Amino acid sequence: MATNTALIQQLYVAYYNRPADVGGLAFWVGKLDAGVSIDAISKAFNTAPEYTSLYAGKTPAQIVDTVYVNLFGRHAEQGGLNFWAPKVQDGTISTADLVKAIGAGAVDASGVPNNDGIALANKATAAAAFTDELSQPGNEAERLAYESNNVPGRTYVASVTTDASLATAIANVHASAQTLIPTPPVTVAALTTGIDTLTGGAGNDTFNASWTTGGTVLGGLDVIDGGAGSNIVNIADAGTAAGTAFALNGATFKNIQTINAATSGGFTGLDLSGVTGLTNVALSASGTAASTGIVLGSGVTATVSASAGAIGVTGGTNVTAVTTGANAVTLAGTALSVANVTAGTGAVGISGAALTAVTVKGGDLSGANAIDNGAAKTTLTTVTITDAVDANINLRGAGLTNVSVGGATSAARTVTVTNATAGHALKFTAAGTGYDAAGVEHQTVLTDTAATALTVTTSAASSVDASNSTLVTAVTLNGAGALKFAPMGAAVTSIDGSAATGGLTLGTLNAAAVTVKTGSGNDSLTLSATTVATVATGDGNDSVTLGSVIAAGTTINLGAGNDKLLGVAAQAPAAGTGTVIDGGAGVDTVSADLINAGNAAVFKNFENLSLNSATGLDLALLTGNTITALTMDTTTTTATYQHVTATGLTDTFVGDNSAFTNTLSLNSVSGSSDAFAITFAAAGTVTPVAANVKAGTIAAAGIETFNITSGGTKAWNSLTLGADTSASTVVITGAANLDLAFSGTFGDSAGHTGVSLIDGSAATGALTINTTNVDPSGLVVKTGSGADVITLASSATVSTGAGADSIVTAAGATTTITGGAGVTTVDAHLTVAASTSAPKITTLTDAKQGDILTFLNQGTETFTTTKVNVSTATALFGGTINALDLASTADGSTNGAIKWFQYAGDTYVIQDNTASTTAFGTGDVIIKLTGLTHDLSTAAGAGTNILTLGLGA
Repeated sequence: MATNTALIQQLYVAYYNRPADVGGLAFWVGKLDAGVSIDAISKAFNTAPEYTSLYAGKTPAQIVDTVYVNLFGRHAEQGGLNFWAPKVQDGTISTADLVKAIGAGAVDASGVPNNDGIALANKATAAAAFTDELSQPGNEAERLAYESNNVPGRTYVASVTTDASLATAIANVHASAQTLIPTPPVTVAALTTGIDTLTGGAGNDTFNASWTTGGTVLGGLDVIDGGAGSNIVNIADAGTAAGTAFALNGATFKNIQTINAATSGGFTGLDLSGVTGLTNVALSASGTAASTGIVLGSGVTATVSASAGAIGVTGGTNVTAVTTGANAVTLAGTALSVANVTAGTGAVGISGAALTAVTVKGGDLSGANAIDNGAAKTTLTTVTITDAVDANINLRGAGLTNVSVGGATSAARTVTVTNATAGHALKFTAAGTGYDAAGVEHQTVLTDTAATALTVTTSAASSVDASNSTLVTAVTLNGAGALKFAPMGAAVTSIDGSAATGGLTLGTLNAAAVTVKTGSGNDSLTLSATTVATVATGDGNDSVTLGSVIAAGTTINLGAGNDKLLGVAAQAPAAGTGTVIDGGAGVDTVSADLINAGNAAVFKNFENLSLNSATGLDLALLTGNTITALTMDTTTTTATYQHVTATGLTDTFVGDNSAFTNTLSLNSVSGSSDAFAITFAAAGTVTPVAANVKAGTIAAAGIETFNITSGGTKAWNSLTLGADTSASTVVITGAANLDLAFSGTFGDSAGHTGVSLIDGSAATGALTINTTNVDPSGLVVKTGSGADVITLASSATVSTGAGADSIVTAAGATTTITGGAGVTTVDAHLTVAASTSAPKITTLTDAKQGDILTFLNQGTETFTTTKVNVSTATALFGGTINALDLASTADGSTNGAIKWFQYAGDTYVIQDNTASTTAFGTGDVIIKLTGLTHDLSTAAGAGTNILTLGLGA
């Protein structure tokens, strides 16, 4: 049931479309309280002069519509007009009864207010709030103004219909009532070079003082009194010399709330503490003079900017200082609460017993207690520092629990928080501290010797060392930035990084750290706990290394993601201890060296085996795991792995395993089309100049096809494929360089099927391949777009790609080479004729300008550019008149003379290394260039065993 106050407010809304004034509300509520009926009061509203001005002269339909608008905030619908207007016209219903009747209809059949009823109730509630605002002490001006101007009240009520508009109206009731108060007149005055006595009025007055060279408008007899209102003094000083201090010259300012002053000099010694009413100060100095010794009264918010001078401020409540270069900034004051500093490389000192928050960008904070709330004060809780110089940062305050340090660093530094409050918790936000702009580490050491709990939140990659915070037992890690958090204090027992989304690098945990959780980033840690530990990593690709033998009952759960559990035999868990080691979801890796017949049952849900065992491993022991892949992510030793079902191996270790051989005894490789993949995916830190990812020898018998992917970042890979009498094909892809060799018997020599293809045509990295120990069967070698080097141990057909490639042919071999688009070097010095009746010849099918032919180095080689005429020859070799004989040097020496001729559609180059005067010999070198389009008269190389083909080749 509505109260009497609400009923009267509804009448004011219905008849006058406004909130009640304070006196009117009290009068009519008093009448109701005394027993006067609401109908009688409604009729009185109907005859009041205010009603007459609103309703008199309107047609019946307009009266009905006005009532609808006042009550519900909407116009009357046609049905309402048709029903009520005739009744008003013939006097069946009075306006007073009309208001009551229409208002009573704003409910549904069950008596619950409909949208109109809600709007009416909301308008009455808003009207009550407005009247209450007028009645509050201090709001007398609003109340008096409303009695003569109620238009703002009408606007206020008209804005309300829904619950949302009611909430907005109530939230803004004071601002709405304030619009009732007339704006006082404003004074704008300019100071002169004479004596100025200026007095403001009730408004917000402005006084301007400006001058250039040759004088000032401020003098000792000037008196500026702002009077009432919020008053401003603007000072524009372009006359003070750059190295000189600005001065007020004794001018008196009273009742001034804001002073804005700009000087071409500095503000040293400026004392504004005596200016009554002063709350806001803005000082800007463009000269070289310092702005130190500035004095402000309490309660003043100030900004001091100096382009080339130091800043020193005493007093004020909220002070901002901005300078550059090596200029120092000093802020101090008993009432100083908030300090904001932007500096260059100069020293920054901020002190105050009332400090609550400090923000510093740039500056040197290495001074003793550079930011100081006092040893026993607790008001300062938050300090934010960005881009400070590479020096230590020293903070003091007994309530200091929130510290943020951001920005790249090019040198290590220590952040010292001196907070003597025992057992406090410190929150440290790291935003890029600990690394320079290139990502090189310069670790930030965090020291708080009284904190027992530490939370580190990162928004950018950071490196933090908390080992000096010796009492911290609990560490919480949050944030999206990658964090290297190592080392940490010896007292830490729990680390909770479950909420972190950036990668966590925790290093080697101390012996007491027994509860460890990490988040969704790619996290890593080394566990050295000597008591029962619990480790739970999150959803990222995490790595846990065992740094000591874990205690019985320890639980390690690696969670989702492709995780790793690494370690060596010395840290292998004991059998039957109740220990749980669970790889969780994803493709998870476990070190083979951790596993033996006694403890294999401890390991669950691992899919990948890291080959680091010194003794090898029978994978049949891993009954709780399904090993589908192998990896090298640490140094290995020579070992044999039995019952291997994996179809591939991935190398992610940057290092040298070249002295080791891993023999893989694979299951189910009795067929004729078995394949094994070897993928290089290591990430180096420095661009290599030689192989830096050395996988050593991988021996996997029974494999017909090896698929090698030479990938990784800053990686140059090397691999030796071990004995495999089933091998027939090697396929190489990838963008990283690869050195490939073979050991043992690679290829089926007994069945004379051998290796038919080494295909690197899709590789873009440089390939260096030596086919020694490869048993060939019509061997074809293809290379890709890199600068490839192929050293052959037998006859082969070679097809190279677009790079500058080099092919070294084998002794006693017949080799056919297609060189591709790049410069091709054919080194045939090992392939001598060997026979005069069936000589070994090296063929280059696509010789071109720039290609290089390498012959036997005798030290006295000569090249004859003129083509030898072999037109009388009846055979290339083996006949009565042989072209090779005609082209040989008949001087009885072994001087290695090189000549060329054309025969039967091809071009030949021969190096005569035989001491014969009549014919070529078995020690000569022969290279055939397919076709007759080659003109070697422009080739270069006289006196050397290296011949570079010129134009026409």
